[in-house]
Amino acid sequence: MDAGQVSRAWDGRAEPILPTTSIERTLDFWGAFGFDSEIWEDGGYAWVFPGPDGIRIDYSLSDDLDPFASSGMAYLTVPDIDVVYEAIVASGSVPQAVGYDGLPVRTTQQLRSAWKAGESLARVTRPLDQVWNKRELALFDPDNNLIRIGSLLR
Repeated sequence: MDAGQVSRAWDGRAEPILPTTSIERTLDFWGAFGFDSEIWEDGGYAWVFPGPDGIRIDYSLSDDLDPFASSGMAYLTVPDIDVVYEAIVASGSVPQAVGYDGLPVRTTQQLRSAWKAGESLARVTRPLDQVWNKRELALFDPDNNLIRIGSLLR
């Protein structure tokens, strides 16, 4: 098999599988910015997607998840990160909680207290230009999974 055949063999898309303590809360989180969802028959597995093609994130129910020791990560590439950020902020469901530009940062202790109180750990950073030619933000879902989202700098 030549290099071109190997490269074409890997054409496709990635579908990260992240842990969640609540399928319902996770679907509500993504639904707030327009994602559709499907739940597997037994209710312990679901996936979210903005449309029929492209990005898809799977979630698996994990009742004993410790979001400070075993949360997951994913990276999503989108055409325009600023449009994505505006959609997240417009949803009103995710606080702007972390940033390099003076936004308040919740400490680990504050996040642990919020988790013990049954609160969501969702938060988002503002998009920032990176030296690796990307503009990126960090989105944390309710279970503290890190979803980095970026687009190429123009």
